[in-house]
Amino acid sequence: MAIQLLLKTNTLQGSLYSTSVGRGPQRPSSPIPFCHYVCQSKPSWHMVIQPLLLNLQRRRLHQTPGLIEPFQPDAGCFRFSVSSFQVLLILTVLVLAAAFVGLEVQWSEQWESAHISLQALGPFLHIGAVFGMTLLAWPVASCFYRTSSKALKSLLLLLYLAALLALYLAPLGIDSPCLMEHRQLPPKPALFGHRGAPMLAPENTMMSFQKALHYGVSVWETDLLVSADGVPFIMHDEKLTRTTNVQAIFPDRAHANATSFQWNELQQLDAGTWFMQKPPFLMTRSFSSEDRYMAGAQRIISLKYLLREAKKHNMSIMFDLRPEEDPNYEHLVNVTVETILQSGIAPEQVSGPPCHGTSVAPPQHRKQA
Repeated sequence: MAIQLLLKTNTLQGSLYSTSVGRGPQRPSSPIPFCHYVCQSKPSWHMVIQPLLLNLQRRRLHQTPGLIEPFQPDAGCFRFSVSSFQVLLILTVLVLAAAFVGLEVQWSEQWESAHISLQALGPFLHIGAVFGMTLLAWPVASCFYRTSSKALKSLLLLLYLAALLALYLAPLGIDSPCLMEHRQLPPKPALFGHRGAPMLAPENTMMSFQKALHYGVSVWETDLLVSADGVPFIMHDEKLTRTTNVQAIFPDRAHANATSFQWNELQQLDAGTWFMQKPPFLMTRSFSSEDRYMAGAQRIISLKYLLREAKKHNMSIMFDLRPEEDPNYEHLVNVTVETILQSGIAPEQVSGPPCHGTSVAPPQHRKQA
């Protein structure tokens, strides 16, 4: 049985000697290495068939010594996998280098905040690096035992052990609040409420700004538009369709710019029900009945009203005046500045396009909170 199978194998792959009854081993007229067929199709077949061929050869040689020559695979069979690995490694290095260059070009100023970001992410990155090095242990060990050069073995072992040592000593140099005691923590940074607290209430409504105040925010960040009759009001979108019921109140003007409405028309709009009907965040589903009622009662607020509340609670305000491409933008700036001056709020508590010389300075007692 083994001889018949061997004869079939000899006929297929052509690198072994063919045999026949009554004659000795004969070499084919034009032998073609078996590895040629393997390399031309898929390299993975070579790894499956070669051990079977070698096993058959050993068994046949044990029964009839000298009948078959040992199978010698072509070294070129392994060139495909090695070269692919090298190309993949080079491409990975090039992609990473290009990514870092792109970050340097696009966000050169933001690199200054990298250290602050690492303070928060450092412990988690460290755990991920340890996990990655643990997974890398098996390929490194395999490469170590397959390498015949003692110099390469020593270099590989030293590099891996040095990386492990650096990882285990890294926590000593991580200055993260996650690893510090409470008495060692620096002063709490001032928090900005972007459009108030838009995850807890309809954005740019008084409910949203009150929620932000409740959670210790020091600065209200918002956006301003100016109505057709010259009243600055709080609104981000240039259209009213997303955050109000303008389609129900003014169906013929639903897609008009918000600045085309009079202030008394804007006060008729519901600016909160949309938040409950189409909740933008999952936590909205857990709102209490009181919060749901408050959200439905929200209206568009004016800058004058927001400044009065900011002065009352000693808050600071940062805003963007929109749209900047408006041909009458200078008039919008003058109207906004006049509203700010009439409110009586301290200039250092307001920051925006009309106030280039000022800066947001949160009250002292909130910095220490």
